[in-house]
Amino acid sequence: MNVVWIIVDSLRQDYIGAYGNEWIKTPHMDAFAKESIVYTRCMADALPTLQVRRSLHTGSRVYPARDYCDTSRWSKVNPPHPGWGAIPNRLPTMAEIFQQNGYFTGFITDCYHQFKPNGNYHRGFWSVDFLRGQEVDPFRPPGAVAEQQVDYHIPLSSRDNPALRRWVRMCLANRLDSLQEDEQLVARVFRSAGVWVHQTIAQEKFFLVIDSFTPHEPWLPPESYRRLYDPDDDCESNPIQPAYCKYEGIFTPRELKRIQANYAGYVTLFDRWFGAFMDSLKASGRLHNTLVALVSDHGHCLGQGTRDMGYLSKQGYPATRSVFDLAVMIRHPEGEGAGTYCHEIFYNFDLSRTSLEFAGIKVPETMNDGVNMIEKRTKSPRDHATTQWGAVVCVRDHRWWYFSDVWGNGARLYDLENDPDTANDVAGANPEICRKMLNRAWQDAGGQCPDHLKPYSKYPGQGAEEVNKPYRTVAFIKDPQQLFCNFEEEVAEPKGNSEVWT
Repeated sequence: MNVVWIIVDSLRQDYIGAYGNEWIKTPHMDAFAKESIVYTRCMADALPTLQVRRSLHTGSRVYPARDYCDTSRWSKVNPPHPGWGAIPNRLPTMAEIFQQNGYFTGFITDCYHQFKPNGNYHRGFWSVDFLRGQEVDPFRPPGAVAEQQVDYHIPLSSRDNPALRRWVRMCLANRLDSLQEDEQLVARVFRSAGVWVHQTIAQEKFFLVIDSFTPHEPWLPPESYRRLYDPDDDCESNPIQPAYCKYEGIFTPRELKRIQANYAGYVTLFDRWFGAFMDSLKASGRLHNTLVALVSDHGHCLGQGTRDMGYLSKQGYPATRSVFDLAVMIRHPEGEGAGTYCHEIFYNFDLSRTSLEFAGIKVPETMNDGVNMIEKRTKSPRDHATTQWGAVVCVRDHRWWYFSDVWGNGARLYDLENDPDTANDVAGANPEICRKMLNRAWQDAGGQCPDHLKPYSKYPGQGAEEVNKPYRTVAFIKDPQQLFCNFEEEVAEPKGNSEVWT
């Protein structure tokens, strides 16, 4: 039996037809869903990008990130995120475990964050194919991009923002030779995966991880894909980078429609090449004995409806369903649960234990927090899930959606039974429920106050304060992001006196 994971960055759950979307074109994921168990209440235990991948590759919790690395030593681009860093050497990885049990292991990705200093996400993989050039990976010289091109891909209100101009110029430089569909990185990732499957035909069993950065921003799909959702050419700009704040005053209504169409086009582009890989897997004769799982790391707010709370961003606060709800589908080769929807609560790292037990491999003690998502799909032992982003915690159960910082500041509460789109904050009328939800977050942190999270409240968007300074994230880019460097790993110790939460 083989195992394939397809990790996809920034894919909104509600932008997939199988999850109820009626206007996005995702025929291949919809077809896959009919052969899979579709999970509607799966959350990451920590966000954003690298935290999710640490959970998946190790099958263990990141929250409350007591063994995080301070990324300010790595790069001037990203503010430090607790949990954003290398996989701790003490934790075995999924690839190492599979390889030790006779599996051939492969890793194909264009998610460049995994190759930043000490980025050891390739541990245990026999073959690694790292495709460069996403976002502001310093892959191409930026000087070849004309000022007019930069202007065209920035909203009219923000063209004098020097940080944004640097960001967009680097993104465009990486894309100048990849504007055609088959040259897009998502196409190259899935083509490489298809070739890999055929080249490993002599291998008795394999574990393959395909990690696609698409549909992560910048959103620059081929024009034909954008025209599926915005066929007109009356927009003065073609914005490709979200604002990381509320969109009002930054994007005109016309520009908002265009950037939403660019994201939607990227989702459909991902779907098309995901389908191509599934065809390759079937043509190789391996689909009948391969577990295939599709999992997103998070979604993205696009200024659409109350779920987005007015944001064109992905952020820890407010913790929107558009960002925190994961798309997860598991296709069992024997058709177990095919075409069913599971509304039980799971974590993303449950997929790790599920994959090992499917393969008949002993699960290490470091993965004891996980449960088998297939076995427990009708009755999960979880009554809630906690997700951390910086000092913000989001806790959901079958009825309530709650978020605040770890001390309860900025609390918001939504009744998902009566308000699934999170239009009405009812925290003020339900203080006891808020306290109950916050207590769950404390219990999941081990019962102690995570004092090491206190410094993170001062960073934009990571505390409980809404920040509306546009493009606050891109403002950190001044120098090229570092890749392939090594630093001695340091473990940040909690500062101050810890207090027990009861």
